[in-house]
Amino acid sequence: DSAQTQAAGAESQTETQTGSTQAQPSPTAADEAQGEGKTTATQTASRLLPLWIAAALLTVGVLPVRRRVILRARVKKTHGSDANRNAVALWDYFQALSRRYPVALPEVCERLAKKAAFSQHRLTQEEVQTLLTAARNAAEQVQEGLNAWGRFVFRFLYVLDWLDSVDP
Repeated sequence: DSAQTQAAGAESQTETQTGSTQAQPSPTAADEAQGEGKTTATQTASRLLPLWIAAALLTVGVLPVRRRVILRARVKKTHGSDANRNAVALWDYFQALSRRYPVALPEVCERLAKKAAFSQHRLTQEEVQTLLTAARNAAEQVQEGLNAWGRFVFRFLYVLDWLDSVDP
């Protein structure tokens, strides 16, 4: 193959140097059909544009619904009737928040969460309220340090903002 390619290249150079022109073979029907099947990058992009627009609109529509579902679940977990389960759910929230953002977790919160998880004693509502207040303050502290894009990511992608209740 490489010998044939070199020979063809030498012939074309010879023809160019001698000035002789031979008629190029006309394209066959198979060549024309093959050419019609090829698409350019612009054609491909224009075909995919409606799909990209649909995906963007779907994403914009899904994010608020996803956020609401996650926040409802969090409120249900942290405001239930079992104080120890509430405390463990709040500790899980603290852990999720601290994995993504530099948040100083209060020592009292860790102590109360361990008490709720490993002790046979029940937490009081005041102790759970301490955890709720700390969670709210931590979320507000993180949000204050974020720009607009950071707040969007915090609220809609990570869904780490804090709400005490979610309306139906």
